[in-house]
Amino acid sequence: MVDVQKLTRPPHLIPEGTTSADLAAAAKETLAAAVVSPEDEKKTRMRARSYTFPFSFTDGTGKVWSGSFTNVVPSTGTRTAIGVMRSQLAGGVDYDSLDPLTRELTMMVAHLESTLDAKRPDWAKDLLAVLDPNVLRALWAEVTAHEATFLGL
Repeated sequence: MVDVQKLTRPPHLIPEGTTSADLAAAAKETLAAAVVSPEDEKKTRMRARSYTFPFSFTDGTGKVWSGSFTNVVPSTGTRTAIGVMRSQLAGGVDYDSLDPLTRELTMMVAHLESTLDAKRPDWAKDLLAVLDPNVLRALWAEVTAHEATFLGL
């Protein structure tokens, strides 16, 4: 007769007399002792709907654009408002008639204005006044990374 217990409990993996409670306790100890990397900590923070992050970007002239921002993943209603704002920024011009840079800028500005908390650096109070589109692209990259992580994408 085959001893099913021996087949399902290899002695080199689970010592004789060890219970599942013992294994669970050992696993908890191992996890508690594990060091959390800063990248793992950041991903954990990004899984929340509201995400505060430091921002720093150096433009081509050497100017540093920095500050702290809080992004909130938009609801369906906010996404609708973003679409309306994009249309307003485009002056009601058909989307297909806009050049690629204008499409990109209206998308970024409408989204960032709608999802970033009002507590932001002075330079970011009016995103339409920012001279370098690359600043907006860098800020946009952080916001979209947060939203993609939150949504599990």
